[in-house]
Amino acid sequence: MKTVNEILGENQTLRGAVRVLTGKTHSGKRAIYISGNPAGLRLLADILRAQADAVGCGGGESRYFFKLERQSGSLFFATDDSVDIFEIHCDDHYPEKHDTPSVRKD
Repeated sequence: MKTVNEILGENQTLRGAVRVLTGKTHSGKRAIYISGNPAGLRLLADILRAQADAVGCGGGESRYFFKLERQSGSLFFATDDSVDIFEIHCDDHYPEKHDTPSVRKD
């Protein structure tokens, strides 16, 4: 089973292969837009699969949470206009409601 770090290390040539945007539809609904070439989408799928497979495993790196950031260079596979932070949270149960600044309904 490969870790996210191993997958990223093996795919350094896929720079700008995926676009991940957030926004709203014309009707005002929140949306995530993901587009990319086949290799970029496979990379994203492999990253998600690695996180899902890591649940319940021991080891040194965080198995339930992974944060990719443009500033650190770990989000190299995303286009320049993509999100600046891409977080993956994984656990062995359905997610609980988790408000973020863009989701809060104050």
